[in-house]
Parts: sequence; C-alpha cells; structure tokens
Amino acid sequence: MKNLIQHKVPPLYGPKRLDVYLAELLRDKFSRQELKAALQKGGILLNGKPAKPKTLVKEGDSIEGPL
Repeated sequence: MKNLIQHKVPPLYGPKRLDVYLAELLRDKFSRQELKAALQKGGILLNGKPAKPKTLVKEGDSIEGPL
C-alpha cells in the first residue's frame, strides 16, 4: 500500500522549495531524492495542481498525493 500525504503548510519564515520542505517534514520516512522522484512523476499536488520539486511552498498551501 502506498503512503498518502495530506498536509497544510503552517506559517514559515519564508518560502521553501517543495522537495526541501517535504524532506524536512518526512525525514524519518523518505529521502529528498525519493520525494523528488515522486514529485517528478506528477502524483503530488500542490493546491490541487501537479507540482515540480522546485515549486515554492508558502503558508496555507495544501500538499496531497501518493508517495
């Protein structure tokens, strides 16, 4: 069974790349490379749209999809 993520970005000090943000959030489960690969497949959505690893996330953004 695949892992699913549903996450709302809390207040940050500044925008962060999506792959970096997810790597920090899920550091105990996935490497940054694994997350980057999942993003490149287009399955992870940011605010309902496919996101690239370099996409910047900000407070209130919604992240969801399979990992």
